[in-house]
Amino acid sequence: PIVLSFVCNTGDFGNDYSGAGLDKCFGEVLITGGSMNNPKGAAAMIGPSDLDTDTRFNNVMCAVMWDEMLEGRTPELAPALHAGKQALIKEFGDLEVNGTNIVEFYHHVYGVLGDPSLSVWLGEPQNMKADIEANPILTSSFISTVIKDEASDEYLINVVGALIYEGELIAKGLSNGDGQLVIDFSSEYANSEMTLYLNKDQYYQKEFSLTLGDLDDETAPGNNYVIPLQNSQYKYEVNIVDYNWIEIKGRAETDSLYLTDDSIIEVDMGQEFTYYGETYETMTVCSNGWVSFEPCLKKEGSHNECSPLSYFYNNSITNPLGPYAMVAPFFDDLDDDGQSDSVSVYLWTNGSDSTIVEWDEVANNQTNQNCLTGYCEKETFQLIFDGTSTSQVGNGEIIFQYKEIHDIDDHGSTIGIESPDKNSGTEFLFNKEPESSSQLLQNSLAIKFTQMCDGKISANACDCDGNVLDCAGDCGGSGMEDICGICNGNGSSCNFGCTYYAAENYDSDATINDGSCIIWGCTDVYSDNYSASATQDDGSCNTMAIDKNLLPQKFALSSYPNPFNPVVRVSFAIPEMGLVSVKIFDIRGRELAVLSNQNYRPGYYSTAWDASAYSSGVYFISLKTNGTTITQKILLLK
Repeated sequence: PIVLSFVCNTGDFGNDYSGAGLDKCFGEVLITGGSMNNPKGAAAMIGPSDLDTDTRFNNVMCAVMWDEMLEGRTPELAPALHAGKQALIKEFGDLEVNGTNIVEFYHHVYGVLGDPSLSVWLGEPQNMKADIEANPILTSSFISTVIKDEASDEYLINVVGALIYEGELIAKGLSNGDGQLVIDFSSEYANSEMTLYLNKDQYYQKEFSLTLGDLDDETAPGNNYVIPLQNSQYKYEVNIVDYNWIEIKGRAETDSLYLTDDSIIEVDMGQEFTYYGETYETMTVCSNGWVSFEPCLKKEGSHNECSPLSYFYNNSITNPLGPYAMVAPFFDDLDDDGQSDSVSVYLWTNGSDSTIVEWDEVANNQTNQNCLTGYCEKETFQLIFDGTSTSQVGNGEIIFQYKEIHDIDDHGSTIGIESPDKNSGTEFLFNKEPESSSQLLQNSLAIKFTQMCDGKISANACDCDGNVLDCAGDCGGSGMEDICGICNGNGSSCNFGCTYYAAENYDSDATINDGSCIIWGCTDVYSDNYSASATQDDGSCNTMAIDKNLLPQKFALSSYPNPFNPVVRVSFAIPEMGLVSVKIFDIRGRELAVLSNQNYRPGYYSTAWDASAYSSGVYFISLKTNGTTITQKILLLK
């Protein structure tokens, strides 16, 4: 199993704060349970190393991490955790608590115990198929095959194809949106046997044996890889409209919903209202300034009713937390005085095409303490569902009106709408951003949400033609980021330097490591205090006699620094006598350099590769001996 522990101190492997003499933290106990022959623990674990974390920050990271994995965007463990950490920037910005920056703190204390690159299985793995299996004989120096899901026959995108020859990676490729995988390789491998491996998250690995005959000079077809757009959605836009308050309190046909603090109720709308292409007749109303058409989700096929929550802590739009199919005129922690007194929320409907919900003089949790003295700032606002002015696809219009409003919460309020699947939405205001929206939130304000286009467009489209924003923010533009992350840059603006904080010449302004770090230590691999990270020998090495107990027990290969410029140190361990070759290959599998090709006794060795004559990019170090091959990827940055 993989254990996700978003609660205090469970990954604190360096601090026995309890004084109980524990030699392992909670996370270490989990991943070391059992033995090699009878494992009982977890494959990996996520947890914080600090004793004092806060639920509202933990929840955001946990929810976004799960959303990334369950939506299939980020299956690897550490990148998914990083996405959760990055979500804190959007939700809390530069928030400081007791002088501590929240975003920096949680980026620091949460980590992975175990393999951070592990892909997490979310269910039973599926099988894939490729048409090359029917004819595994190649007559050209490229592979072109179409990959599909074995059960559904749907095309599979982002399948990694790795072509292996005698244990070495020769070339690789990535399937496009039509399932097409193209791998181009050198014709020097004619009349040989190769193995093609196919890998994709949530799928079993596929292996094919290929026979290469006499290879012609035919050019490999283009891959035409395009990042697919997100699922299509109905898009809404928000505009300020004329304020026309419709007072429903006191009308004979108006119902009080008798809500209390942090409570919800399901009500009949009195009309069929179409929202994001779905038609609803009922909705859930919450005392905290929101309604939802989907109170909660339940497992498909389950006979149990789901349990809706009266969410009181608001989040941005979109966010995996919070109600589904949410309409939020003023989502905040309202009337949070801990009492059971009624929150004045009213419902009116004409029974055909109009519904109004009104929150009348509800307190905000930042001012409720003043209510005991007879004074506090209160909010009065209403939500109007107008089913009369529908577009040709039938989505109704939504109007928010503010009679008296005070955005005073330390987290701001959330104003906007969100799709049932929470992958699309229109946000008017969240957390007092942007500045212009904060200034607009005032008394006698009315805003209207209307469908932007006549039909569905992709969720990340910026206009009704389906165009998307480029890196410069231009709708339908062609701007692209360079390796430095600069829009339309040429790579010259990168700030190269030493990014390793423990190095003597650490550069806090550097964004890309150029391999110049100076780290003093013992560089003699035969010394008992050898430091693999040291770049400069400080004379501290302790010479030692050869002891068979100190000889390596398995083959190993490592390089430092990585990324490098232009020299990389290559260290390797040899547990048994034999012929060893250490070679450098480019990304297309072409051999560039032979660092070593000789017989070695058991021991530790090192060499170096000077890449001054080569351009920036990805290269591979390959160690091969006695039937064992180890390959490591390195990055040259100049």
